Amino acid sequence: NLNELISLLNKPEIIKPQDHLHLYIYLFRNPKSQAKTFAWLTKNWQYVLGLSGEKTIADYPRYTASAIRTEEMAEKFSDFFGDKREEVALSRTLKVAEKEISARLELIRTDKKAVYDRLKLL
Repeated sequence: NLNELISLLNKPEIIKPQDHLHLYIYLFRNPKSQAKTFAWLTKNWQYVLGLSGEKTIADYPRYTASAIRTEEMAEKFSDFFGDKREEVALSRTLKVAEKEISARLELIRTDKKAVYDRLKLL
């Protein structure tokens, strides 16, 4: 079940540090597990920092941002990472991530109807 999968993120004896980001992203990219996975990240940010360190910590918001497709999730992302914008290891990544999310949501808003209309013709 989903809770069992998410709980693996806290088990380094099962999920090795080098594989942690991959499991997190696989769970986050699934629309059915996205909210719970992001909630896990926000509650366990200190654990993630300790696991990855400054070298790869920016990968978490970078890959998270690449999978955001809703205003609700964009707001949660902004709320959580907003106070981290000045951290050296995250600053550039968060600026890029916010622009990427904004552009994607605008594209969805403007082109969604046209895409659905076209798909109906197939």
